Amino acid sequence: QTQGYIESPISKNRFNKEELKDITPYKLLNYLIQSIETENNVLILCDIFKELRKKNTKLILTVFDSFLFDIDESEEDLLTDIQNIFKKHNLNIKSKKGINYKDMEKITLL
Repeated sequence: QTQGYIESPISKNRFNKEELKDITPYKLLNYLIQSIETENNVLILCDIFKELRKKNTKLILTVFDSFLFDIDESEEDLLTDIQNIFKKHNLNIKSKKGINYKDMEKITLL
C-alpha cells in the first residue's frame, strides 16, 4: 500500500497498483503466486536444459508441476541428475517409469 507495488522475490518484477485497476487483494496474491511459480520453473528448466545438452534424452512435456522425459536407455543414470536439480530447488519429487506415453518417465513436484 505504501510503495504502490508488490515485487516478485525471484525476478524483481513489480505489479504496480496504478497498472492493475480494480484489482482485489486476492487477485493480486494469485498473480504473485503464479508469477513466482513460473519464474521458479524457468530456473529449473534452465538447469535441466544444461544437463540435457549433448544428450539424447529429451524433455517432451511440462504441465504445471509435471515434467515428462523421453530417457535414452543408455542415459538412465541421467534421471538421478535430473532429480538432483529438483532437490537443489528444495522441491520434493516423485518419479514413475514406463515404456509408453501413458507411463513414461514423469517427475512430479509436490
